[in-house]
Amino acid sequence: MNAAARLVFQSSRYDHITPLLQHLHWLRALERITYKLAMLVYQYVHGLAPAYLADALQPVTGLPGRQRLRSSSTSALAVPLTRLSTIGNRAFPVAAAKIWHNLPSEDVF
Repeated sequence: MNAAARLVFQSSRYDHITPLLQHLHWLRALERITYKLAMLVYQYVHGLAPAYLADALQPVTGLPGRQRLRSSSTSALAVPLTRLSTIGNRAFPVAAAKIWHNLPSEDVF
């Protein structure tokens, strides 16, 4: 990405890259991953996600014993339990649910 930004602006490799990336409105790698996961969950909530992604995510309303909770009236997702904190937390269902829950509630439709 840095090389592409330098090519677009024809800048030297010693120039600062952050202002160039901001001018292009490009996201850093971690921000892009977070954005993509949030978009996939948004598509799931609105019924636009592919079937293989819809099978991986589970809404709180579908869990027995949780229909009466306040979170069942929202678009909250169940966060699956993991045994390994290093690999398990990176799995799509876990990471997507955590990112979805970290979004501000007024921005979630």
